[in-house]
Amino acid sequence: DQIEMFPLPRPDAEGCYATHFLLRAVRHMPQPETEERIARLRPGEQLFPVPEPTNPVDPGAVLVRTGDGASIGYLPAYLAADLGKLQ
Repeated sequence: DQIEMFPLPRPDAEGCYATHFLLRAVRHMPQPETEERIARLRPGEQLFPVPEPTNPVDPGAVLVRTGDGASIGYLPAYLAADLGKLQ
């Protein structure tokens, strides 16, 4: 069995949430471009969640993109389901 444990996201004093997670489905993104773009990520770089309601595998999927439009993977399903509640 694969088990991942992460702390429960909690809001800070300003009501903002921060959490750490592993991107999903990176291997399904265009290669080697995706791996190269991930390697160039920098601390503090803004990433953008993009809901994908037409995703044939998971209509609740949320793609993660960089500011320059590179798709680098997906939010884990356990976070994607809650994203709409936080916006």
